[in-house]
Amino acid sequence: MNHYNFFFGFKKTFYLVLLVCCGILCLHAAPCFSAIYYVDASNGADTNDGLKKSSAWKTLKKVEKSSFSPGDFVLFKSGEVWNEQLEFNSSGNKGNPITLGAYGTGAQPKFTHSSLVTGWSSEGNGVYSKLINAREGIFEDGQMIPEASDKSCTDGNWHYSNGKTYYKPTFGSPNHHELLQCISYYLIKLDKKSYINIENIQMTYSGGGIHVYGGSHISIKNCNIVNIFGWAIQLKNTEGYCSATDNTITNVIDGIYLVGNPGDHHILSNNIISHCNYGEYNKRDGHGIGLQNTNNNIILNNIISFCRMAPIGLWVAEGKTGNNNLISYNRISNNKKSYTSSYFGTAISITSEEGGITSGNQVYYNIIETCNVGIKLSRNNIPGNLIYNNTFFNCIQGIKLSLGADNNIIVNNIFFGTEELHVNSQHQDVGNNNKFDANCYYPDIPNGFKYKGYALKNFSAWKTKTGSDSKSFVSDPLFVDFVSFILRPESPCIDSGINVQLLKDFNGISVPQMKTVDIGANEYLPSSDEINLSSPKRLRIDSQ
Repeated sequence: MNHYNFFFGFKKTFYLVLLVCCGILCLHAAPCFSAIYYVDASNGADTNDGLKKSSAWKTLKKVEKSSFSPGDFVLFKSGEVWNEQLEFNSSGNKGNPITLGAYGTGAQPKFTHSSLVTGWSSEGNGVYSKLINAREGIFEDGQMIPEASDKSCTDGNWHYSNGKTYYKPTFGSPNHHELLQCISYYLIKLDKKSYINIENIQMTYSGGGIHVYGGSHISIKNCNIVNIFGWAIQLKNTEGYCSATDNTITNVIDGIYLVGNPGDHHILSNNIISHCNYGEYNKRDGHGIGLQNTNNNIILNNIISFCRMAPIGLWVAEGKTGNNNLISYNRISNNKKSYTSSYFGTAISITSEEGGITSGNQVYYNIIETCNVGIKLSRNNIPGNLIYNNTFFNCIQGIKLSLGADNNIIVNNIFFGTEELHVNSQHQDVGNNNKFDANCYYPDIPNGFKYKGYALKNFSAWKTKTGSDSKSFVSDPLFVDFVSFILRPESPCIDSGINVQLLKDFNGISVPQMKTVDIGANEYLPSSDEINLSSPKRLRIDSQ
């Protein structure tokens, strides 16, 4: 049985059955009478009952100390600001989540936890100090500034040590700047709670955004998380089945971070994530989406840019697994720069420590542009990872195989405008069973392929040495433009791929459109007079 057809066919059947079952449950389930609680930072009072807008509560602390029932809503007034943190202490249940959201019009309700810092003392050499704990971060004039390695600092840096914070202004003295100290490592915390929806809330100026530990079925949707000196969203050691969708995350240390044990079956989709430790503000990773020891997650339709480490990074510890994750339809860009380590700036990284297992991860129909490395693979197991129908543009290196990478299948990809190496098989211990085929490389740069650490003169030498890429070629793929990366009608990539039984391309166009699948992230959509309507395959696709 073809595992792709099985997977997508099963998914269709599953959703149909799920809809029917949900309808039955709705007809027969006991009614849940939910309450709506309102919170208004300006006009509320914690002595109120919170059940009407006119009798709203005032503080997050009141919410934290209250108990809620499955199906309840806790709504925060739009345009209001709370300078405190919330540890939410109730759970919903299946079909009746508790929702933390917004009411009214205007800007999203804002959670922050910071304080203005004044009264600095001079230490000499332009460095100032104050007896405060600023380990959660300092913002100067609204901008994140780097954490220094010691108290000597450099311009625009800070350092915390032994109860004292040291700071050297970008220019002048502290009196020339507005300095905010982040107080806590989270704004919303869920500790072993389940069936919670967090929606339409802005979070800013804190050492962390949403921290979820344990529990399951947490949904985070349409939140705006900005200026966070830590994780915007962290899902740690959950029981799985959480989601983060339609969020905007920018100017943080890490965007969305999943830590397993078990913590599987999450969905991260339609998020816009940018500037994750891009200025190397501390030694933390700087992932847009980071996955650690976690399996069976779906990473879909995200736009990620300006990240220090991999915008999408899967890492597995010794004795742990990171298997069967789906990374598809994402657009990753602008991670090409000179970092403090050559490891940084990789668009998608799937790696493990020795003894860790990464297997069966699927990476397809992504657009990867302007990165140091497109995809890095290391220490994976049988079956390997599947790298299908991605478009790589203007990267320093396309594919990097490292530290025992083996049994990977790299098919139907376009590598365009690569600066140094289309394929970097970096080490002697890279396996012999990596399969490359039906890829388009352009241009045929000198020494643009490396096999087990040895530079090969050109694409022809790569084919001869490896026995791979028999259906691959060197040619300009002929894009319409360098934004959409859609193929022109005369592109050599049209009908040149291997059918790997995927159903939709990057833009949602059915695959294949003509005789067989195209190479790259975009399937060419012919005009009606170019389609052979007598083709049984074409008629079968239309009937689907």
